[in-house]
Amino acid sequence: MMEKTSATYTAALEEVTGTKIALAVLDAITLQVYDDDTPSAVLRTAQDVLNTNDVTIVEGAAATTLTWTVRPGDSRLVDGSKDSEIHVAVFEWAWDTATSGTQVDPFTTTDTSSDITVNIPTHGLSTTSVEGENHVFLIPTTTAGGRMLAGRFIIKSVTDADNFVITADCAATSTAAAVGGSTAWFLGGKHNSHKVLIPIIATEPACV
Repeated sequence: MMEKTSATYTAALEEVTGTKIALAVLDAITLQVYDDDTPSAVLRTAQDVLNTNDVTIVEGAAATTLTWTVRPGDSRLVDGSKDSEIHVAVFEWAWDTATSGTQVDPFTTTDTSSDITVNIPTHGLSTTSVEGENHVFLIPTTTAGGRMLAGRFIIKSVTDADNFVITADCAATSTAAAVGGSTAWFLGGKHNSHKVLIPIIATEPACV
């Protein structure tokens, strides 16, 4: 698509069996957009898009359809000297979760570490759980330790009845306690993701 233009992307939300995911059991979905050559150049930072932020999800008789209105901000060139670049859109979603809730400022981070402590009182997980046995889907409202900790995470370890540790994709850039703002959380259930590659073509003169 041309830079700084709009478009429409549609997709069906399905189980691995091919049957539709009912809207009633779809708990959360996020969208992140970044430049493929420079992943740190983020155009959308893992936003909640469950019928908000330019995304609508409608359940019909045969399918549950996601429609994303791509905005000019999603298609602007990150590097103005290029003739084109690839933007990556990543959708992540959770459904049929076992337990869920909202916790204010649940994250504790340590500078340069990818391990994040998450505080969810009486989360119900066993302290004998091994890494990979449990997973969580998170939608915070603010960054924690310089990172937006949104999407699905494998639980590395369970500290106690109120805390567990996840490993983020990127290390924190600062040490912070009780951060993240009001954060929706979903434990257990099913998670999936989908990546869309969007070629962006320059229409304006390159920077020289």
